Amino acid sequence: MHIIVNFFRINFLKTILAKPTVVSVIIALFSIFAERNPRKRMIKKALLFILFIAAAGCSRSIVFDETTYFEDLIWNRFNHVVHDFTIEDLSSTYDLKVKFSHTDSYISDHISMNITLYFSGGGMRSRDYDFRLQDSQLKWLGNENNGLYNNEFLVISGVRFPEAGESQIRVENKMTKFNTLGVAAVGVVVEKTKTK
Repeated sequence: MHIIVNFFRINFLKTILAKPTVVSVIIALFSIFAERNPRKRMIKKALLFILFIAAAGCSRSIVFDETTYFEDLIWNRFNHVVHDFTIEDLSSTYDLKVKFSHTDSYISDHISMNITLYFSGGGMRSRDYDFRLQDSQLKWLGNENNGLYNNEFLVISGVRFPEAGESQIRVENKMTKFNTLGVAAVGVVVEKTKTK
């Protein structure tokens, strides 16, 4: 019993600082009850309370966020960006976003893409999109960071997945040239729709 009590005392802070899981909460609770010093027990209770508040307030809305980088800054028309992701919660609706990063040498004021969402059960949704990259004064709309302009575009809002499991998204370059120069990265974000 003494070894178990010491184990819980030693691992309390590691558990509190780690990603909260059911096991970590159980270890933290045992640690509190194993503590003999009333002052330390009170501190541990306060830390556990903060952990619960932090866990409740943490946004776990992002299901998937992945980016494909083009080291040569060229996005070839036939180089489709394809990502697989898993949907588990069918009671939620989801938003699908595309991230697009480019340099100042990008050749156009927009990017044309075809975005196809393949559901795990075999269904799909596909559509062509044109996203503006410059305003009427020809200034880039994306947030500039280290010479790259980063954009995020909402593609689909409030989509429901008919089945749980692995789904796939494919992003195709639909610009007229074979190679689109100045493209640094294309990414995909799937997140739970935020309730208002």
